[in-house]
Amino acid sequence: MKTSLIIFLFFISFITYSQEVELVNFKSYNYDNRDPNFEYLENRVISEKIENDIYTIKVGVITDCCDKENGFAFLKNNTLLLEIEDKIRSRKTLKNPSKNIEIEIIEFEECESLCYFELEYSVNGIKNKPETIKFQNRTLIRQKEKYKLQKIRYSISNNDTINYFDKFGFRQGLHLTRNSMKQIVSKIEYKDNIKQSGYFKYFENNKKITVIVYIENGKYSKKVKYNKKNQIIEKCEIRNEDIFDEFNCVKIKN
Repeated sequence: MKTSLIIFLFFISFITYSQEVELVNFKSYNYDNRDPNFEYLENRVISEKIENDIYTIKVGVITDCCDKENGFAFLKNNTLLLEIEDKIRSRKTLKNPSKNIEIEIIEFEECESLCYFELEYSVNGIKNKPETIKFQNRTLIRQKEKYKLQKIRYSISNNDTINYFDKFGFRQGLHLTRNSMKQIVSKIEYKDNIKQSGYFKYFENNKKITVIVYIENGKYSKKVKYNKKNQIIEKCEIRNEDIFDEFNCVKIKN
C-alpha cells in the first residue's frame, strides 16, 4: 500500500489563485491495458461542449491502473487543470489545534502499471472553451484520433511500396529487413502493427545454423533449422504462439 498526504492548506492556496469553477459531474470509464499498440496511445481531448452553462470535456489519458473515484478541475489563466483521485482504501485526520492545521492521511491501493482511461468532467463557471487543457500537469492535445500522429514513411522496391508506416506509426503491408550483405532476414506482412504472415531468420552456433521462424494467421507456427548446406536438421511446431524458443517447440519429423 502507499500513503498520500493531502494538506488542505495547499488546496486553499491553489484555489485562491484560480478562477472559481465547480465540478458538477465526473465519470471514469473505458479502462484498457490490453491494446496491442498501447505505447502509441495519445493523451488527448476527445470532445468538449458548453450546454446550459455547463462545460463538459472528455479526455483520453494514460495513468495508473487504480480505480478512479473523484475528479478535480481548476481554471487558471485560461488553462483548465484536471486531476484525478484513486479510490480511497482508508483515511484518518491528524489535528494540531495550536497551529490550526489539519492533515488528512489517505491510503490508496498501490498501482505500478499504466492503463488508458477515458474521463469526463462537467464544470460550471466556464463560459468559453479554455485555451489549454492539462491533466496531471501534462498538456493534452485536441485530437479525435486515439493514437499519436506521425509522419508517414515507406520505401520503394521494384516499383512496389514496402516498409510502410501509417500516420500512427503502425506497420502496414509488407516489411523487409536485410542484413549488411543485403540478404533478406525477415519478410513479414503486417496489419495495424501486428504480424500476420511471413518469416524471420536468426543464426546459431557462430552462424553455422540458420533458424527460420514462420508466422501464419497472425501467430508463430513453426521453427525450422538449416545447416550450412541448406539441409533441414530440425523442425518443430510452436506451442506457445507468442513465444519462440527451445522450450515451446514440439519436434516434428522431416
